[in-house]
Amino acid sequence: MPERAANQVEQGLRCGQTRLGCAPEAAAELAALLAQPEVGLVLLFLGEIGEPERFCTEFGRHFPGVTVLGVSSAAEIGPLGYLQHSVAGVSIHRDALHFALGVLESLSTASLHQIQHFSSALKDELRMRSPRMASANSFALMLVEGTSERIAHAIYDGLNGLRLVGGPAAEAG
Repeated sequence: MPERAANQVEQGLRCGQTRLGCAPEAAAELAALLAQPEVGLVLLFLGEIGEPERFCTEFGRHFPGVTVLGVSSAAEIGPLGYLQHSVAGVSIHRDALHFALGVLESLSTASLHQIQHFSSALKDELRMRSPRMASANSFALMLVEGTSERIAHAIYDGLNGLRLVGGPAAEAG
């Protein structure tokens, strides 16, 4: 089985996946697979790999000034197929996607009202950047581990009709 693969799904959208175990080499390889002019956003799905912090640091050096979001995963789906112990990712050209990003640091202590306000404010921020935003051409992506359905529902409620993709992560085992 190959150790890496990439494909261009559409103009401005590149997917890649690597199985290399060494963090610096894996980061460099995946960065090369996802490289394209004027990247605006990179999403990473990190399997159980050695030195994940080092991987992230090394990977970030290949995309200075670009927003890179990552989440741990039990298995990854990418151009190599369904694998464990790999890293899969997608890079998106800055003109292909408009986004607003927020991190709710105090999720465990925030009230449901604060969470609703948080997601509503992100939706408003995106609408300011992209006036043509509508429910038909927009969605929210939630990357969170270990949260409850009540919190996920509060995020959804704050989006007021905007589609939400993602959800609370289940505990393994």
